[in-house]
Amino acid sequence: LPTVPSGPAVPVPGVPNTSLLAQAVADVEGAAVGVDGRLVVDPVHLAHDGDRTGWSLEDSAFSMFRLLLGQLSGGGDDTPDALRIPFLGPVSLALALHEAGVPLVRASALARDVVVHRAVALFESARTSLPGTSLLMVMSEPALAGSHHPTFPLKPAEIRSLLTPVVESLDVVAVAAFGRAETPLLIGVHVEGPTDWSTVVASGVSLLSFPIEHAHAAPASVVAAFLDAGGWIDWGVVPVDRPLGTGDELFTWIDRHAPLLGADDLLATAAEAVGTAIGHALRMLGVHDAVIAGGGARHPRLRTAIERAAGCRTLPSDALGVPVGDREAVEWAVLGALAADHVDIALPAVTHRPSGSVPVCGAWIRSSHERSTALNPT
Repeated sequence: LPTVPSGPAVPVPGVPNTSLLAQAVADVEGAAVGVDGRLVVDPVHLAHDGDRTGWSLEDSAFSMFRLLLGQLSGGGDDTPDALRIPFLGPVSLALALHEAGVPLVRASALARDVVVHRAVALFESARTSLPGTSLLMVMSEPALAGSHHPTFPLKPAEIRSLLTPVVESLDVVAVAAFGRAETPLLIGVHVEGPTDWSTVVASGVSLLSFPIEHAHAAPASVVAAFLDAGGWIDWGVVPVDRPLGTGDELFTWIDRHAPLLGADDLLATAAEAVGTAIGHALRMLGVHDAVIAGGGARHPRLRTAIERAAGCRTLPSDALGVPVGDREAVEWAVLGALAADHVDIALPAVTHRPSGSVPVCGAWIRSSHERSTALNPT
């Protein structure tokens, strides 16, 4: 199967917030993402739904997306046959706005309008940069998990009213761009858990994306009809909600899915997926030589996948005097030295503590008496 790179979907350390939520509310007056990653809304100045045609992607939230397009549009072997572009879906944005205090009706109208125009802007930008590449425009809808439950805040018809305008808008611009009814475009929805797939399919999407461990939650009749109509399914076979190392959890995962896909295919998929993700990140950061350590340094297939995706060589840390098996010990030594020098090593976005509230790094691992003494020296 061809490798399909994906646009960035998570924040990148060292750059402004590039999460899908930050991208969704970029340029939306009265809405922003706080340092803890949560949506903050000013109800007095919050924008209303309206015409946002011609929205640009110049906000810093799209810095990594622009960097990715620049890397892939260089020509040669870097130009992919297909590119998956994730963006926050209207249901998740509507519920995030509602959780931040916006009435649900207004939140839904604003989310629908924002996501429609944002999706079109992403499509146009990618099509211009990569004219020969098929595009997979995928709405990331984490909030849709559990939508089949009767307590879900939106009814099926309301969910369709949010998803369908996004699908229809992308279909319109795709036909206009390519001049034919059949275009190199798939429009999908990704949900990380069980959901009401009947409602999602009814919105007109052509791609369903979900973890394979939740495949049992998708009604067979719905999936069969969707595939018979020409739809595609993107099975998520590599877990992304936990580390995937060499411990027992990997063997449990293989045993669970081997009857469906085969153990060899699962192992190869895991190595290729992890290596490709690392390699794409290295390429985007302009890395020429990657120093690797840990168990993966001894994994030839993983190293090959990294080098192929990154376009650079990998170098075991042994060559620099640090045994590959001592990686974590060295990392903790560095963190300890930084903490002793009062350098802040705990990110508020990770620990959810207020920024600057712990002036002495490492205080969170001391006793309460030691923390008090460190924070209030006599």
